[in-house]
Amino acid sequence: DEEIDFIKALGVQIVTGVSLGTQLHLEDLRRDFDAVYLAIGSWRASPMRIDGEHLEGVELGIDYLRHVTKGAKVDLGETVVVIGGGNTAIDCARTALRMGAKNVKLVYRRTRAEMPAEPLEIAEALHENVEMVFLTAPTRITIGENGRKQVHCVQMRLGEPDRSGRRRPEVVPGSDFVIEADYVIGAIGQTTDTTFLYNDLPVRLNKWGDIDIDGQTMQTSERNIFAGGDCVTGPATVIQAIAAGRRAAKAIDDFVTRGYVRPAHEDYSCSRGTNEELPQAEFEGIPRLVRAVMPAL
Repeated sequence: DEEIDFIKALGVQIVTGVSLGTQLHLEDLRRDFDAVYLAIGSWRASPMRIDGEHLEGVELGIDYLRHVTKGAKVDLGETVVVIGGGNTAIDCARTALRMGAKNVKLVYRRTRAEMPAEPLEIAEALHENVEMVFLTAPTRITIGENGRKQVHCVQMRLGEPDRSGRRRPEVVPGSDFVIEADYVIGAIGQTTDTTFLYNDLPVRLNKWGDIDIDGQTMQTSERNIFAGGDCVTGPATVIQAIAAGRRAAKAIDDFVTRGYVRPAHEDYSCSRGTNEELPQAEFEGIPRLVRAVMPAL
């Protein structure tokens, strides 16, 4: 509330309860304002694209976390299976424990080394007894005779690296097995919902379905429409979205005062290499201390 009051004191008009693409259109915003900044995020959960993902008791990660945050009663049962390896998957697993689940299994198709989740999050989940089932991929979800969900899986092995540099998981033939669960949460990723553009401005999207911008000016294909954050990069961190907003503010200031945007030249830090590559003699006189452990609930 204090932040909102501060923003209002700056003369900012806050409009809530309206939807972009229905009550509000980008075409109108472009006409009525000198510049528009899109920071809509990547709030759409990626579907698992397997049979059974729409069964009762099977939910996508972002939807599950939203329900928990809003105080909805979610009957998880005793055993929960979370599918995915990112921060959202870890968040779902740890939240499931706090919501009363006795056993939580996290299923990931690669190994711990390839998990995109923050290492600290992974370590904390293991510390809380989340069971990690690596090199495993779900193929379908059914209901067993006992009424519990049956997550049909196959074992994987790592092949050659893909475009991301991570080794591509491959199915091990004849490795089918089943994991039983009372509740299943799919958290394999998030995408940007750009359906508001279908009957609006033809803002160009990239091949991943995110908004395409000039990285140096933050401008979209429409000259006075700027964009940043998850809707440009895909799911990232809060601080990266804040940084994009700061860069966009500078770009928009250029645009409305100069009539053009000066290309940004971001500062960078250089590295001398990994710790193992540095001359160890430089550190002989420095005492080695254990990292402080922060208290946790």
